[in-house]
Parts: sequence; C-alpha cells; structure tokens
Amino acid sequence: SSRSNTRNLAIVTGNKPILVVKVTDVNGLAVSESSAEIGDDVFGTLGDPVNLKSQLFGCSMKKLNITEGDQDDPSLTNGVPNGEGVAPGVMEITISVSLANETRATIRNAVTSAVQVAIGESLPGRYQQVMYVLQGCYVG
Repeated sequence: SSRSNTRNLAIVTGNKPILVVKVTDVNGLAVSESSAEIGDDVFGTLGDPVNLKSQLFGCSMKKLNITEGDQDDPSLTNGVPNGEGVAPGVMEITISVSLANETRATIRNAVTSAVQVAIGESLPGRYQQVMYVLQGCYVG
C-alpha cells in the first residue's frame, strides 16, 4: 500500500471541552490567581473580554468554541467529574512533588496521576485539551 503525502490535521471547529488544572506543589507553591481568575483568563467567565476562548473563537472565524469543561453532562459540577470543579472548567490539585526540585516530566506525571485519581477518569478522556497551570518549573 502506498502512503499519501497529505497530513492529518486536527479538527479545529465546533465545541471543544477544555479542563484547566490549577496546580499546587508539595510546598504550597502555586500561581497567585484564584481558580475563578484563571477561569476568567481562559474562558471569560467573569467578563474578561480578551481571553483564550474569545481569541480562538475570533481567529477561527467563529468556528472553534472552547467550553468550560464538559458542558454536555449536567451531572458535573462546573464541567468536572466528582464535584472537583471549583470554577467553570477549572479544578485544583495538589501534587506530592516540588516544582522547584523535580523535572518537568516528573511534575507532569504527578499532575496527570493526581487529576485522574480526583476525577476518576483517564486523561484526556472527555476533554479535547487539559491545561496545567503551574507557578513555574525550575529544573530541566
């Protein structure tokens, strides 16, 4: 069989559920913004007119709409399973490793594991994208 030289591009139209995760490390290191403020920056839920959602919607000629978590399941709190949604599309998680002393891979794996345990699902699962909000990563 011959392979086509065409690329398989992602479908970037329609409603795309996004889960945003505010991460706190073992030492309490986290971004200073509240989960509600983070949700506003991403989704405009508190009225921020310039946010990730508005920019993707505008740049896609109104074809891409990111949603605050899974809006199709009315049993979810703020679009997140197991009552973990603390703001629309946003959850908080504490990891057992340090942002200052661990590698990005270790941090990413710790966050992914903690989120999967908290929501009882594998990622990305019902979400098109999962965004981790970290205070910073300091080790390669």
